[in-house]
Parts: sequence; C-alpha cells; structure tokens
Amino acid sequence: MNRHDSELVSGILESRGWRREEDPAAADLILLNTCSVRRRPEEKVWGRLARFRNWKRRRPGLVLGVLGCMAQLRAEEIRERFPEAGIVLGPGNLHRLGRLTDGVVPLPEEGEGEDFSAVPVVRESPVSAWVTVSRGCDNYCSYCVVPYARGRE
Repeated sequence: MNRHDSELVSGILESRGWRREEDPAAADLILLNTCSVRRRPEEKVWGRLARFRNWKRRRPGLVLGVLGCMAQLRAEEIRERFPEAGIVLGPGNLHRLGRLTDGVVPLPEEGEGEDFSAVPVVRESPVSAWVTVSRGCDNYCSYCVVPYARGRE
C-alpha cells in the first residue's frame, strides 16, 4: 500500500507542477510516507525528521510533511515533537494533498469515503501497477493497525 500511495502522491504533486528532486538537500518539499506496522520504520521516521528539522532551520521555506499510517496514528505526537512538519496527512486523505494544507486531516467519517477517482498516478513501472483492492479493514485483529490507520474497508 505504501508504494501505491507513493505513486498517488507523485501523481498529485506532478499534476500541480512539482518535480522529483533526487537530492533531498535541494528539495523545496520533503514528504515522508510512513508505516506503523513495526517499531523500526517509525524510529527511522523520527530520525529523519530530526535531520530535516535542521534543514528547515537553515531554509525556512522548506516544506516538511509526514504522510501515511504513522501520520494517522501519531499525528498529535508528530505535531508536538516536530512542529516543523507543516503537512500531516493520513492515508485516506492523500487526495487532499494537492492543496498542501497545514494541519491534520482525520480519517473520513463513516460513510464519507475517500475520493481517489480523480487522483493522477505516476507509476514506478511502465508494465505493472499497484492497484487498490481495499483501503482498510473491518476486522480488528489484536496485532494489526490497519483499521485504525487506514479506516474501515
């Protein structure tokens, strides 16, 4: 799902005139697409945010954002620890990224649904594609964060 979400994010940004910069130090916008399935990926995000905080202090115009499941589940903690992150969006709200709004956007309310139909996608490969079978899950297994991070099926 994260790779598919990253393709959506790339499509949204490219359709609005942004272009990919391979050197993060030269970028005007840095987005971390996060996962919360295990602790290690979250630890990496905290470390990267600490590094990018210093970049933001040197370049106040730099926009930092946290997307994905960690952004959904730990939005308040991200805001508290890294107020430099101007964009915090959960996975069900990536279609709203084009506005580059500042603030946390919660999961849609029951029945509201996400509108990904008009979201452009930039594919990693010309011959294969990540497709969405389900964005969430209705099962609340004790070991799984999907219904909390991505919402109901």
